Amino acid sequence: MRWLVRLWELILERFHLKEFLEHPVPRYSNINPLYWFGDVAAVSFFLLALTGFFLALLYTPGMAVKEVPTSALMPWDVLHPKKTETVQATQSYLSVYTITYLTPFGFILRQFHLWAAYMMIMAAFVHFFAKFVLGSYKRKGGGALWFLGVLLGFLTVNQAVLGYILPLHLDGILALLIGLNLFRYFDYIGIPVGGLIIALLGSNYPTDAVIKMIYVAHILVVPAIILILLGLKIQGILYGGVSPPPVRDQELAKKMVDDKEPFYPHRFALMTGQVFLQISLLLLLVAFFPQPLLEPWAPGEIVPAGVRPPWPVMWYYTYVKMIDPFISVGIPIIMVLFALVVPLLDRRGGSSISERWLWILIAIIYMAIIGYGSVLGFIIRDSEADNAVYPHCRAARQRSPIYRNAIAYRVAMDPIALAWITAGIAVPAAVLVYVFIGTDMKWAVATGLTSVLLLLTLFAYTANIITALYTAVSWPPDPQIVQQGVMYQRVAAGQLAAASFIVGILAVGYYMEISKKRGHE
Repeated sequence: MRWLVRLWELILERFHLKEFLEHPVPRYSNINPLYWFGDVAAVSFFLLALTGFFLALLYTPGMAVKEVPTSALMPWDVLHPKKTETVQATQSYLSVYTITYLTPFGFILRQFHLWAAYMMIMAAFVHFFAKFVLGSYKRKGGGALWFLGVLLGFLTVNQAVLGYILPLHLDGILALLIGLNLFRYFDYIGIPVGGLIIALLGSNYPTDAVIKMIYVAHILVVPAIILILLGLKIQGILYGGVSPPPVRDQELAKKMVDDKEPFYPHRFALMTGQVFLQISLLLLLVAFFPQPLLEPWAPGEIVPAGVRPPWPVMWYYTYVKMIDPFISVGIPIIMVLFALVVPLLDRRGGSSISERWLWILIAIIYMAIIGYGSVLGFIIRDSEADNAVYPHCRAARQRSPIYRNAIAYRVAMDPIALAWITAGIAVPAAVLVYVFIGTDMKWAVATGLTSVLLLLTLFAYTANIITALYTAVSWPPDPQIVQQGVMYQRVAAGQLAAASFIVGILAVGYYMEISKKRGHE
């Protein structure tokens, strides 16, 4: 073990990491949930970059159309029943279809990427409102950090929409049309942004060139900008510190600021736990709430009634339908511009919640606008589509019986049995680890590592089944084999989720242990 310690010390010395790792962090920012969501968004971004790298290797953008047997579409992806034996699908859609249903672990990869994107957007929204409530822009360098944060939030939503377009399914095309309409708003007020965007794309409708531009923007341009802004934001936090505690008592606030812990090992252990718990949550979402791929779109096809845009822009789409387009299209632009100038407007008072009631009210109004539109978008149906079954409703209705009736792989253990065995190992292990963390950390580590080893062994067995199963897949694929493969991948995701969860609570338990040694309870 000495050589490992020496190697670690050498790395710290050569890369000048010691000062960074010993950087003090106020303890209140470690234990207050309002300060966690920025980390959640950042971790989600890096998870997206990792999974996106592999998806980019497998994905091929293109508008070339191919006839696909209707039977090849998974039932939970179909919005309206098909009356023809074949449907038209673009190369982009077939590429995503191949990744999702015909590639071992492709289902997990795409679902994990999708849920990580949703988590990043949600965390970014919560982080934005938390910093709004805390008045983070009032601290040293806070105005610049706020400006960077607003830009990051805007880019995050746009990055998600760009990714949603790439499969060229009906929802993705609707998202593209929404984006173009948003740019056209500027044309109404005399600024030819919409015309410029269309001129750059070369078309106001998807073409090969447009899809490839969106692809490059999604995998290279926007992530690079986000990475640069994240780096600047982290540097700004190191310079100006974290947001002040939301208390009015100045003496108590000073005491909380002075109560600090080193980044390593305290914050590092906590962040390690957060990363594994976040991965665990994402994998659980993959296992229990897989999202449908939805129907393919073909060039020239009109988006039928009943199609919904991705939820990050659902609220905006709802207002476009309910209010005058000129007004509704401008709502998100006005909201973003107002958010950018908040540090210039909010210049008085302290940073405690009781002193900032007006700005908290504005934050509530922001949340109400977005939340109200989102809820209405999922509840209200188009008048011409009263009898339509929406993708998510249809998926929820059909997914369970389809998966329950999936055929069993010849000599392998049934996926339901594997799921029960996984739960039988994971649940007692998690409970024991939690109990031991409060009594004896050594027993907690021993129990946790043993259970993780068992879960990974079980995952290896499941992975072997998945690999063998996909050797039998041909084109057009047998829906039963595809459904069986999806089921096994959901079980595998659950096994990895359980292992990640146990590692995560061990890391958090370690933070609690070392924090207690410093005199904290």
